[in-house]
Amino acid sequence: MAILAWAQLSTVFVFACVMAAMTLVEPPFTGFSPGSGDRARDIFFLITLFSFIAIRMAKRSILQKTQSDTFEQLAGRLRASAIVALILSEVPAILGLLLFLIGGYREDCFLLLGFGLLLMVLFFPKYANWADWLAGRRGSA
Repeated sequence: MAILAWAQLSTVFVFACVMAAMTLVEPPFTGFSPGSGDRARDIFFLITLFSFIAIRMAKRSILQKTQSDTFEQLAGRLRASAIVALILSEVPAILGLLLFLIGGYREDCFLLLGFGLLLMVLFFPKYANWADWLAGRRGSA
């Protein structure tokens, strides 16, 4: 789990480095298709908002308990929900890089990279939440 989290965190920084390199190579980098990213920009921001909602819905769906669940099954659900949350939290960062590459939207890219990092922090698995969930107390893991 930690390897996946570190790998995803490092990709966000790689995306920032790609942006910096593209800006240095071609100082006023305007994207590979300048002006064509306006519509994509709106769609990408909607997808970013949906990724937050999708994480919440996926976690709620995956973490449904039944009376016959064993400890191993519950632990597997916790792992699966954490993996899904981490993967979906990477979506805004990928979309931000695409926006930068398509239309040169540097500020929007940084905004989406930051939102992706925020999602990673918010939905990073926390031991106390997992222990409470396994013990049957209220709250989500």
